Amino acid sequence: MSLQFAKARITKTRTSVENIIDSTKGLLEPLRTPGAGEEAKEYLERRLTFVRQRLRRLNLAKKNMEEATEKLEAAFKELDGDSQRKEEESFNEYGGGATDEVIRIEELVGDLAEMEIQVLGELQTLQTQEEQREQQSHTPRRRSDQSQTSHPPLPSLQVPSFSGKTREWENFWQLFRYNIHDQPIPNVAKFN
Repeated sequence: MSLQFAKARITKTRTSVENIIDSTKGLLEPLRTPGAGEEAKEYLERRLTFVRQRLRRLNLAKKNMEEATEKLEAAFKELDGDSQRKEEESFNEYGGGATDEVIRIEELVGDLAEMEIQVLGELQTLQTQEEQREQQSHTPRRRSDQSQTSHPPLPSLQVPSFSGKTREWENFWQLFRYNIHDQPIPNVAKFN
């Protein structure tokens, strides 16, 4: 593969990634759940679907960007010494820009994962409230005998995985530390 072709692929992939990133920002806006009941449930389910679709697109875009970067590196290594010196600045610019895009994607994936957890929590809260309403309508009211505190179960976290690539370690550790390590939960629960 020629270096020019690899550069063109990086440019095309970066443009695609930037479009995906720009169109994702709307999904990160705070939830505005309309009221309660079926309307709220439908809103949250739609939002969850959009977030999950965008997560898949971002992960695919990241994979494409990494592949394009690998092909650029391979094409650069195929050049002779003089050509490498001439193209070194251009190679660093393209490679650095691609790395920046991968980092932006990883940050956005983390933000979307947080949004997914938030939406799942809201859906769980709605479900718990509906179950409580149904239960109250079927049982006589005896508030003095019943405990009024209930804690809805938390949604399961999507734990990031580490593939063993050293360049992915920093992002993995940041996501893991934020989502798991720094959370005020018992250490035993962190392993489950």
